[in-house]
Amino acid sequence: YVLIYVTLTIHALAGYTITTQNAIQAAIVAYLETLQIGQNIIQSELIGAALTARPNPDLPMFSIRSLSLGVSTGPTGSADIVIQFSQVASGTVGNVVITLI
Repeated sequence: YVLIYVTLTIHALAGYTITTQNAIQAAIVAYLETLQIGQNIIQSELIGAALTARPNPDLPMFSIRSLSLGVSTGPTGSADIVIQFSQVASGTVGNVVITLI
């Protein structure tokens, strides 16, 4: 297993709550847990997963200003993560850090 760390900078809009933040974290972890052995982590897919936390896509509650990912705490990269054929990505809510601006 390869632990994946994600940091997001989010601009909160009307309707954003801690429940929204929890939903973003859960959506990213759910995406990571769907990946198969040897399947790479694509940054734009993480953004797409986070956006599924909006109950109504026509009424945005947040704007993602940046997303970094990596295999160590405090990720600063934006490049996709290559997973070897013998590895599988894994994520936890604690590894998804959201900073509000």
